[in-house]
Amino acid sequence: MGSCLLSPTGLFRHQPRGLIAHSLNVTRTLLRLRGLLAPWLSEESCVIVGLYHDVGKVGEEGKPYYIRTVGADGRRTGRWDYRVNRQVTHLDLATRSLVLVSRFVPLQLEEAQAIRFHDGQYIRENRCVAHRETPLTLLLHYVRLSSILHEKTTGHVQRRCST
Repeated sequence: MGSCLLSPTGLFRHQPRGLIAHSLNVTRTLLRLRGLLAPWLSEESCVIVGLYHDVGKVGEEGKPYYIRTVGADGRRTGRWDYRVNRQVTHLDLATRSLVLVSRFVPLQLEEAQAIRFHDGQYIRENRCVAHRETPLTLLLHYVRLSSILHEKTTGHVQRRCST
């Protein structure tokens, strides 16, 4: 749990502790858009995939996924704020998230698909699900993209979702 609270959302332009803020923002937005676009989707499923779609970024027991890159003087060493820890077992992040979540939460197949393919078709390996996504997968992907757009344009993770 501690590493989830401290993990950044990515390698570049993300604050420490950004993962939990990003996941909460995705979940809030997912629930709101579910009510507008897909009210038949389970609220519980939206909460599960919203909170846990990026949980693979916490790494493994005792091994964080991201390691901060700073010099001896405490300043950034280059363009990237973090680097991937080479001591963690290599898995793509979506698969890592799916493995970690499924250890503790029994998942419906639609939830598993949404977590595994939340990056959409931007990743070559995800093309196998093209045009076969469930509504939950599509909604999570859309919400995640809108959250990333907000984070990139404002330079920070949105802490609160406006209504």
